Amino acid sequence: MRCVRSDVGMAYQVEIAPRALRDIERAFLYLESEYPDGARRWLDEISAAILSLQSLPQRCPKARLHTLQTDTVVRVLLAGLSLPYKVFFAVVPGSNRSSGTVRVLHVRQALRRPWPGNVPA
Repeated sequence: MRCVRSDVGMAYQVEIAPRALRDIERAFLYLESEYPDGARRWLDEISAAILSLQSLPQRCPKARLHTLQTDTVVRVLLAGLSLPYKVFFAVVPGSNRSSGTVRVLHVRQALRRPWPGNVPA
């Protein structure tokens, strides 16, 4: 899935990996069953946070991952006011005509144990 806003000059494209889409869907379904009033708000918050990565994704700190088996630099964005989630992503530089691409790799509840960092190729 690609997300791009046309009103931002030289914005990064945001791609959401299939795993991250599944993560978001699972979290939403769980929240919808347990907290129906907050599920839609959470989805709006996580969506807005992911779209915010179109601008200055390097503002987010590098993730401390236990077993990263790639040279990819993974960063983490804390998202969601009602229920905090971590959005793990990588920035792929673009050409001189584009800023590049932000690839969202994984989304997980912030209170869960740390993600080991298995980044799909």
